[in-house]
Amino acid sequence: MIVNIDQPQPSSLTLERLAIAKVSSPFLRNRTEALFCPDEHFFPNVPSSKLLVLSIRAIGPNAKDTSNSDEALLSALEHINIEPELIQSINEADWPNHWLVHIPMDRHGFLPKYKGDSQGIFWNPKGNLKLFIWCVTPTSDDEFKEIYTSCEVLLEVKIPARGPMTQHLTKKVMEYQLAFETKGESYPMKVTKAILSGNRIGGRPLKNGAVVAFVEHLPKVEYVRKFLQTKSWKNANGSIESTLVSIKLANCCPVCGAESHEQSCPYENRVNDLLANMSSIRKAGPSRVENTSLLILDKGPDKRPSTSRTKPLDKPAKKQKPNKKKKPNKK
Repeated sequence: MIVNIDQPQPSSLTLERLAIAKVSSPFLRNRTEALFCPDEHFFPNVPSSKLLVLSIRAIGPNAKDTSNSDEALLSALEHINIEPELIQSINEADWPNHWLVHIPMDRHGFLPKYKGDSQGIFWNPKGNLKLFIWCVTPTSDDEFKEIYTSCEVLLEVKIPARGPMTQHLTKKVMEYQLAFETKGESYPMKVTKAILSGNRIGGRPLKNGAVVAFVEHLPKVEYVRKFLQTKSWKNANGSIESTLVSIKLANCCPVCGAESHEQSCPYENRVNDLLANMSSIRKAGPSRVENTSLLILDKGPDKRPSTSRTKPLDKPAKKQKPNKKKKPNKK
């Protein structure tokens, strides 16, 4: 094996974080990155060997029910042997049950795996049921690209239909900068893909004068944060070069809140199965997850004969005589 000594090698902590991320949910809700972007002058955006920062969100039919949701999350974490150090709501308007959670790094092995029996879903054992999934929060753009290969934010960009809406237009959207516009300031985004959008009217599919743009990240600025946190704010001002456009967040997955899926939501069937059997699952009592970050050395079976602790060791227990009635002698 040839190793390039000039290329910096990843640290053991980096490798550990990547290993954890591989068993987490691959569906990060990317739009919220604009809400919890750290200030490099206030919080150092570096991974910690003692702390793991997760983004956890509720999924399923109760995903947006905010009644006792913080208590439900805490109960669900304690149910899998994890005591969080911090729970902070992200305060996103469209998906309110979404948090940043700090857990000790040495407890990550108790988190359920995405490819495991529960598909990485965990839940509170009592009270109003809520289902949760977890993602590793990236600490850099490089780590983001390493962990999450495809979770672009989808934006519906409405363009004045003053000419033909053809595939040529999608190329222009990718070629020229799509940006948010406010008070003379422009905040550009990198578009990786663009598709013509449409609606079905009277059973007939028609173009609607919009293009769905796939962007790597939303700008981490106050204008975009307010756009994400204001429920009544549906459309933001934008531009493509000198053309003014309207920008709207495309609908996310209604089951898990992911930006998009290539096909149906991978969680949908598992959520339905859990809901159908949750009554019996909860009655069965706590179901603890083993800490898979530990090497457990199981003992072999103990073959020594068991001894009675109620009698002295040097005096064997007396055999109990069978209670048999003597048969009368025949004369």
